[in-house]
Amino acid sequence: MPGMLQTIATAFEELPRQATTLQDITHLQGRLGGPKPSPSFVGVASGAAQTMLPSPLTFAHGTVYVHNRRTDESRPVVQPLARTGVPTVDATFHKRSEMLMQEMASEFSKFSLAGLAWAEQQARDEATLDAERAAEDAAIAKKRFEEDAAIAARRAQQDGERSQHDGVAGTSFRASRDEEVSALSTRWRTKFAELAASLEEALLAHEQQLALDEQRRKEEEARMQEKATREAQYAAERAKGHAELAEDARRLAELAALRLATTPSLRSLALVSCEHVAPAIGYACPVAGTPLRLHDRSWWKCLHLLEAEGLTPPLKATEYASGLFHALDDDADDAVVCADAGYLLALLTTGSTRDRIDAACDAPGAPGGGLTVTSAAAARQLQLCARARKMCAPKLTALLRNVSTADTTAMVPVPAADSLERSVATLFAGTASIPADRFRQWAATTPTVATLFAPLSRY
Repeated sequence: MPGMLQTIATAFEELPRQATTLQDITHLQGRLGGPKPSPSFVGVASGAAQTMLPSPLTFAHGTVYVHNRRTDESRPVVQPLARTGVPTVDATFHKRSEMLMQEMASEFSKFSLAGLAWAEQQARDEATLDAERAAEDAAIAKKRFEEDAAIAARRAQQDGERSQHDGVAGTSFRASRDEEVSALSTRWRTKFAELAASLEEALLAHEQQLALDEQRRKEEEARMQEKATREAQYAAERAKGHAELAEDARRLAELAALRLATTPSLRSLALVSCEHVAPAIGYACPVAGTPLRLHDRSWWKCLHLLEAEGLTPPLKATEYASGLFHALDDDADDAVVCADAGYLLALLTTGSTRDRIDAACDAPGAPGGGLTVTSAAAARQLQLCARARKMCAPKLTALLRNVSTADTTAMVPVPAADSLERSVATLFAGTASIPADRFRQWAATTPTVATLFAPLSRY
């Protein structure tokens, strides 16, 4: 790179010559707009600076040079004079015409030469300017070459000094650094080993304390739970005793009022125990599979037996008895299935949840009757109770409260059929059959099933 810059700098040290050069010809041709110059040059004596002389510029005959964009403009075309036929006149005016033509050609030639001289001068000025700028560029290149050489020398000196430092001082520095890093690694490994040992000791102590705290907490929770259980049992016993006393007093008062009443009422069915419902229906329908009806007086026979067990005043042949029958008749076909009647009458009579379950299962035709119960029979019994409760319980509640059936529909809870099936499947757990007493006790103590046998008189 420095050799090339030196060559450029020395190439422009000579001053431009005054003779016409190829560059002058190129500038002139560019301004004239003519073709590129041909390589025909006239050389000067050998050994001297070579001078380039262009071949004479040629233009088409009869053209005029105006400027570099109009180099071949045609001269005005003049129509020749007409012939008069008079020789002297024609000769005179022909001579004058030729003279005018020569004058016009001379004047246009001077005009063209003036334009060409101006264009040549412009080309020379531009060539001079280019030569001056080339000399300036050479000086700048030379200066830059000198600066680059100084910078390269300084950098070479710096590189030599740095190499010497790396060779001597660097070796000693690296050796001392290796020793220091080994000592640092050993010291910090020892510190972290001591820290890990302390952590293990602290963790062991913490775990022991946690175990001790957990044991104390469990002992305290056990004492508090035992105390709370005793207090809750005592409170529950007291509340249960008060509730039972209040309920007994209320029930006794209500039953006493019903016994002393003289007007028939459906609420008087509470004077009859649930255990008498199934025998009364069996007495009214001795033939298995026959329903209770009005026209064959089987319904009146059932009420007659219930009256013998405490129902007062009598309901036979009253509008209350007819309304009760139609409330039990869910499909309005003037027939009530004995199993449905046993379940619904048990909801209106008095007794415990287990008594109502026994009445529903012991009614003639009930699927849950007998000493043992299969899974299918248990499911049918609960589905029968759910269907009867859903269809007839709102109407029975409306009769008891003397309101419309629409007002009591939401007052009677009915478990979903799928939840009852899942409960039965859980009870049997693949067993073919179980004792009827176990099934009835389970139905009385399972919350999802016991709601089917909740009495209607409380709603």
